[in-house]
Amino acid sequence: MQFTAVGKLQKVERLHNSYLGMRLPEGSQTVRAGMHSHLPAHPYITPTDICSLLLYKDSFPAPQHIVMGREYVSVLDIEKQQLTFLTHKEFDKIYRSGK
Repeated sequence: MQFTAVGKLQKVERLHNSYLGMRLPEGSQTVRAGMHSHLPAHPYITPTDICSLLLYKDSFPAPQHIVMGREYVSVLDIEKQQLTFLTHKEFDKIYRSGK
């Protein structure tokens, strides 16, 4: 969203193709990470994503959240409140090796 200097809404842009519903784990299931992607015009995690994830961290207990872009991957470690940006190649190397 873009606002004028006096706070009037000027422009709205879509970040996602659809609603991003997150389900709570059932029974003894554990969620290791949440993940979603953005439309090409917004390739990184947004401040709204980060604020929402921190606000609902007790309701959706996943220690990490990943936003997949075309070229880059944003990884938010919610517990450490640390944000990392990786290329897809770096992401694949780290996460496929299990580190």
